[in-house]
Parts: sequence; C-alpha cells; structure tokens
Amino acid sequence: MNIFGSGLWFEIVAQAARDNEPFVEIAREIEGNWVEILEQRLALDRNLALGLIASTEGLAVLEAVLSRSASHKASFTRN
Repeated sequence: MNIFGSGLWFEIVAQAARDNEPFVEIAREIEGNWVEILEQRLALDRNLALGLIASTEGLAVLEAVLSRSASHKASFTRN
C-alpha cells in the first residue's frame, strides 16, 4: 500500500496539523516509529533521522501537488 499515493498519510498529517484527535496521536506514533527505525538500522542520530524523514515527506508532497518530475528534480539526484 502506498500511503503517500493514496493520500492516507496526507490526510492523517492534515488532521493532526489541525490538532484533531486521534490523528495527532497516530501521526506522532508513526513518525516516532520511523525515527527509531532510521536511528537503529542506519545508525543515524536523531537529528539526521528527522531530517531524512522531513526530506522524504517533502518530496512526497511535491510529487502529490506538482509532479513526479518536480519531486525528482528537488531530490538532489544528478539523473
């Protein structure tokens, strides 16, 4: 399941940003789990893990709102 493509994650985040429960709790739990996974599996410190999540989610927003091309161009890849 592609939670970015389906819009599910965007809806959870939008509801959490509006301070609507249970979405705040759900979003925090999901983000916290991803931070822990990145810290452990990639041996990143917390700040780097948070930066990687922010970058990835930002690219997903660009793709959803603009295009895959825009997301790719913003991803700092050379291809």
